[in-house]
Amino acid sequence: MGDDQGPGEWAELETLGRVTLAMLGHGSWLARRVETVSFLDSSRLEHRVTLDLDGRKIREIVRSSGGDPDQPILVPLTILTKGLLLDLDLRAGDGRAMPVAVSDRDARAAQAAILAQLDEVGVGVGALSKAIRQSIFNAAYKRPSDADQEGLTYATDFEVEAWSLAQDLSSPEGETARWADLFKYPEFFDLMVTFTLRFMLMASLTCTDEVQIVKYRYVESQQPSELLLFERLGGEPFSTLLPAPGVGNAAREHLRIDAPDGMFLESLYLWDVPGLLTPGSRKIRPAQGARRYERRLIPERGVIYTSGLGRGEYYVALSMRPKVQTFLRPSQLTVLASFVFLVAGALAQTFGRRLSSPSSNTEAAVALLLVVPSVMSAFLARAGEHQLLSDLLRWPRLAVGASAYISLLAGGAMVVHVAGTPLAIVWYVAAAITGLVLLLLVVVTRASGAAMRDVQRDADKTEFENVVTLEL
Repeated sequence: MGDDQGPGEWAELETLGRVTLAMLGHGSWLARRVETVSFLDSSRLEHRVTLDLDGRKIREIVRSSGGDPDQPILVPLTILTKGLLLDLDLRAGDGRAMPVAVSDRDARAAQAAILAQLDEVGVGVGALSKAIRQSIFNAAYKRPSDADQEGLTYATDFEVEAWSLAQDLSSPEGETARWADLFKYPEFFDLMVTFTLRFMLMASLTCTDEVQIVKYRYVESQQPSELLLFERLGGEPFSTLLPAPGVGNAAREHLRIDAPDGMFLESLYLWDVPGLLTPGSRKIRPAQGARRYERRLIPERGVIYTSGLGRGEYYVALSMRPKVQTFLRPSQLTVLASFVFLVAGALAQTFGRRLSSPSSNTEAAVALLLVVPSVMSAFLARAGEHQLLSDLLRWPRLAVGASAYISLLAGGAMVVHVAGTPLAIVWYVAAAITGLVLLLLVVVTRASGAAMRDVQRDADKTEFENVVTLEL
């Protein structure tokens, strides 16, 4: 093929292309896929994947595609979004480290698969110019611009910069029109979209007729989900969509989502988002009965089981809430104690001027109020707490901190000798603000507690669900 990043000749790419395309189209060679997804923080996800590769079926696919099954085979283990992988580790079942195919080989395999697809639909691939072959390779090799990525994901009318015809190679007259005509083939268009936005994680394997186990781990960054007002206040669960590119690729699959420390999963569903999406014009409906999956949910994790689901643009839709034991219930009890003390003091000042009476011992009340902020400060920051939990609890914690300082101001009014009705008013206002904070905590605690009980009640059940499909 000469230059690793050159246009490539079809005669040299044909076998690689047919084998790669066949493996992408037939998931039977991937007997089982087990994946665990963990939230490292609000912007990083860790994926741990175990694959059971059916060596006999891989050899059959290679043989039927014109390849030599006794030679090392470049196997597409999964397809991932082009982007920054913070950590990647590929190992055999016995723990041996395995090399991952470099980006040049991955892009060459993608280019070969696209050319093989064109050959299957009747395009004379051998007659394609170097400029067209180079353009296909460039789209698979290069990372798309932000504009291209957004356009290919959401737009219905968009010019893709990554698909510009290569200008540095000689090409016959009219080649621009021929290049544009290729996109009229749906199979070509779909593969070009796929390999412009994504890449194949590939490894070179020598397969036998036995089942071969491969494990890989990677950490990817994601854009943190924007927290809505009611999510910040704790009235609604935190909801997000996680890409699930591996779903639908294996004969049997097991996808597990682990909740962050201090949080629990309230819901878990599998969605399919086929084709291009236009915001605001989506239709949501259940998929046909054949596209079903099993779901099991416990507070700490959720698991999705699929079998023969077929390929798609799958996402996991999930929601989570903070556990009441970590912050909500202890802070609620502390704010309640402060509220009761402020109400009692306000009533004592209203009926009998007890707080400002020279004979009353107000120093103890002031001392108690001064302790409140230090007690509540224990709930405002937790060392080692998961970042996502901290983001969700930021506003409730600010409310708890505000109520602590309101109590401090009530005690300060006594220190500066505010007396009579004004002192009672100060304590009533402090009690009212503290009461509002208490009400917020009660609502959030009840919502999280009720959701936790619902999940625990159904924790021993395996539920069957339809894949929800989002369509234009």
